[in-house]
Amino acid sequence: MADLGCGSTSEASSSKEGKPEDLTQDSKTDDPNPESIEATSDPNMYRYIKEYLFTSEIYKVEIRNLPKFIGFNDLKKFLAKHGLNPHKIKLFGKQTFAFVTFKNEEERDKAMKMVHGMQWKGQVLSVRLAKPKADPIMRKRKQEEGEGPGGQMASKRTMGGEEEEPLTVQIANAVTPLWNVPYEEQLKIKEQEVVEVLQRLAKEIGSTNKAMLPWIFAQKGKFNKMCCPLEAIRPSPTQTEYRNKCEFLISVGADGEDKTIGFRLGKYKGGSCAVVGPAETCHVSPEAKTMVREFQKFIRTTPYSVYSPETYEGHWKQLTVRTTRTKQAMAIIFFNPQKLEEEELNTLKSSMKTYFLEGEGKESGMTSLYFVREGQRTSPNLEDLPCELVAGESCIHEELLGLKFRISPHSFFQVSWRNSWRFCTSWPFLQINWSSANVSESDQKWSDCVKTSFGAVS
Repeated sequence: MADLGCGSTSEASSSKEGKPEDLTQDSKTDDPNPESIEATSDPNMYRYIKEYLFTSEIYKVEIRNLPKFIGFNDLKKFLAKHGLNPHKIKLFGKQTFAFVTFKNEEERDKAMKMVHGMQWKGQVLSVRLAKPKADPIMRKRKQEEGEGPGGQMASKRTMGGEEEEPLTVQIANAVTPLWNVPYEEQLKIKEQEVVEVLQRLAKEIGSTNKAMLPWIFAQKGKFNKMCCPLEAIRPSPTQTEYRNKCEFLISVGADGEDKTIGFRLGKYKGGSCAVVGPAETCHVSPEAKTMVREFQKFIRTTPYSVYSPETYEGHWKQLTVRTTRTKQAMAIIFFNPQKLEEEELNTLKSSMKTYFLEGEGKESGMTSLYFVREGQRTSPNLEDLPCELVAGESCIHEELLGLKFRISPHSFFQVSWRNSWRFCTSWPFLQINWSSANVSESDQKWSDCVKTSFGAVS
């Protein structure tokens, strides 16, 4: 088992903007009905619900009288069996109800008609419309009223009266929570997590397929209650500066600096929007850090403000950086045009092109620059937003195992090429000369399978 993910840092936090849409997580909670607590007449709590912005919260239903002990996968499979495609599902511990959102009104109404009155494991289900979830930022602001002058938080001190940890430590804890744990200990933690997953999988197989119980019983006896043997975890060949793709938010810095590009200290649902730059992080490559620094300089020279998920005003939203060993770098900038005229947007793109191709940003190493208008979003997927090539080549390239991969803005590629190489060269059935025409049919199938896991091949 190769440690493919995280080097010595064990990343945990995505930098994607956690809007209210992201709140209905596919998870369980012991709160009997936390969403009912949020019902409020304050319109500010639901400002994110606008006709021209996508949020599945407006297509939410509550399914009641569910059978006991069902899980997320059970409910998802049940809905899929009847041709329903939920966007998000939220269960609540041992409660017999769930909230389910859909991508549009048609799918929601179809689910209500089909599921209401249906029998499942002896239970007659009922479905009703559910209220959207309140904006967590606005909810937190409301809770903080009176905690300090003008409704501000009283102090940036801990309960014991001591100063908070430095921002470099806070951001390390947020995005790489195991950064201060010895790597050998990290590997033990990860291996134990995989063991627990395989043990749970053994239980689920036994509970859903009774015919396999004898086999599962034998497997669990041989493999420490797991459904299959587990190879020893293999350490990553590199533990720092290994990310070849990073997504950074553009917001007000935790230090008060406006137009800062970095990672958010906390989640939106926790009421946090402040970001910290990646300069001191251990998993971001030097090339990506340089790109962030140069882009930050550029946006600070423009008259456009950062986008605020609280007020829905402003423009600059996100910067995605992709780098390769071939010394190519792609930057994808997300910008909310609001009501700017097309001529003004063209001027902005032109100045951006000049800055990075001829001006101060020339030293950033950028070889591909894309501009994405993320304003009137009507789809739940960022991949559906058109990317406009502003400067440079349309793709960047990476070389791995004798193959040359073409990487476009939305294409998938493993975030650490060294770990991918280690994985593919660790197993006999993957030790194939893929660039050779003399491979067997079975080897070619493995080759195609693994190549698909990396991305497009030139």
